[in-house]
Amino acid sequence: MKKIFNFILLLIIIIQNAYAVIKGKDSSLTLLSKTSIFKYDNIKDLIVFGDSLSSVNTNFSDMTYNIKGISEGEKWPIHLAKANGMKLWNYAVSGAVADFKIIPRKFFNTSYIDEYQMFLDRMSKGKKFDSWDGQSSLFAIWLGCNEIRCIKHTQEVQKVYNTAINIIFDKIEGMYKVGARNFLILNIPPLDKAPLKEDQNYNYYRYDIFYYNEKLSEYANNFFYRHPDTNIILYNANEQYNYVLLNYQEFGLFTGNTPWTVGRRYGLSRYFWFDNFHPTFRGHQIIADDITVLLKSLNKK
Repeated sequence: MKKIFNFILLLIIIIQNAYAVIKGKDSSLTLLSKTSIFKYDNIKDLIVFGDSLSSVNTNFSDMTYNIKGISEGEKWPIHLAKANGMKLWNYAVSGAVADFKIIPRKFFNTSYIDEYQMFLDRMSKGKKFDSWDGQSSLFAIWLGCNEIRCIKHTQEVQKVYNTAINIIFDKIEGMYKVGARNFLILNIPPLDKAPLKEDQNYNYYRYDIFYYNEKLSEYANNFFYRHPDTNIILYNANEQYNYVLLNYQEFGLFTGNTPWTVGRRYGLSRYFWFDNFHPTFRGHQIIADDITVLLKSLNKK
């Protein structure tokens, strides 16, 4: 049965690759409420959860952040917040996974569950930073890359991914209960195309990422079915990465493959990859710009 499932996955991936790559904004899932109208121009607060792809060295005592210690520069939440004049509340922490009980990480101690609890402790009703409003706030979640990278393939990987995504949406349910109505969820980029160690074979990433992203879409649809007063935007970061890596010259990039830490022929602005996994500030800007176009377009619907 497992071999049949893997064959079907491979067939789907081959079929998908046969079609032209399009930008993330043109291939994202948008589930919009008929009663709680999404008005991006009115969004004032951006509340972020995630891992190193989203973290900005937040000081959780006062919720300020400091980009000076971020080698790759400003990340997508900062670019997105600036583009729409939003206040950024960033709970993302480097190394995070949904739950360390399912994906243990020896040198990291803040999970998505912990991030969610920090949000409740600081921004739920009666707390220090509770001035946000559900209609004028956007909750953004980007998780899963560390699950893909760190899972042991001696485990039942699909069961682990199901558990991780279930945790993500369980906490989204918690956000909903305290007033959140607008959600931006980013799927997993094509890590098999990242400049990881060349002596290792990462082809299994393609199967894992495809499965994870399909489940993410399934959960998003189910959540929207239960809560039709929400707006859910499942942004296709996977397709956006593919588009940029294939059409890197369109964005003024020198290469779509070599990381800046290896090449350093030009400045960071000419590279998409900072290292073997993380984008440069320019890569983050390209992603944020595409998300911005998508979110602004939803004002018309």
